[in-house]
Amino acid sequence: MERQFTGLTDRLSAYLAAQFRLSRSKNAETCPGETACIDGGRIWQVRRNARAELPVLSICEGDGDKIERCPLVFTKPGYVTPDIQRWAAVATRLSRLKEGGAAYAYPDGLTPAEWAAIDALQLARIENDSQDSETRQTEVATDAAITRLEAAKRRR
Repeated sequence: MERQFTGLTDRLSAYLAAQFRLSRSKNAETCPGETACIDGGRIWQVRRNARAELPVLSICEGDGDKIERCPLVFTKPGYVTPDIQRWAAVATRLSRLKEGGAAYAYPDGLTPAEWAAIDALQLARIENDSQDSETRQTEVATDAAITRLEAAKRRR
């Protein structure tokens, strides 16, 4: 039965991780839509560089080789399926209830799909925390370098 929900966990954690990245981003861009992207956006650039009329969705999703997945693909209108949106809401609700004191006995406290949704949320949070840590380390190193440069300027 676990294999049945592996796909859900993978797709849901990818979606939730993208939502965390988007909320963490200072510029919080979203997909401008295919029409705008074809007229001078990423789709136009990839097609121009490849000198080919590649399918839009293969450009958005990337090919795993030469074309990287668009970082805004999870905000693309209609890209995220209703079942992923539903399970994201379920995972968020269950997590919020757990933080409020609810306890779920494993394995019978929730359905297998609900456990998969909670697992996906945890995976996305781990990825988000890892990226936050890397960002903080970079910011600290940058701030330290700026401080050293300013101190060197004052000594002159």
